[in-house]
Amino acid sequence: APDLCDRIGINLRMAMIQAVNVLCTTTVDELIQEATKGDFDATTYEDKDAKQPKILQITNAVVSLVVIGNMVALGISVDKEPDHWGWLILESLCCMVWIAEMVIKMIHLG
Repeated sequence: APDLCDRIGINLRMAMIQAVNVLCTTTVDELIQEATKGDFDATTYEDKDAKQPKILQITNAVVSLVVIGNMVALGISVDKEPDHWGWLILESLCCMVWIAEMVIKMIHLG
């Protein structure tokens, strides 16, 4: 690092020194404390999903499955009849699920 300090301009030297110091921290907690400037307290962190209404938990699970299914379908559609009308219907259904997710979350989360 000393050789690098000689090669960069004075305006970048402090940023580089801070970056090296952060990278040399030994624990993840120290890294988080440095990145958040002490604002993060792991003991008070709570899982957001545990507080969500059941409908939002179900919505998240369904949308995750639809996204995975859509990725598989897109992969297959590239090789098997990419211009078939069935792929368009499947894409439309996935889009409707996404719109339903938006509506549900806007109703419940504001």
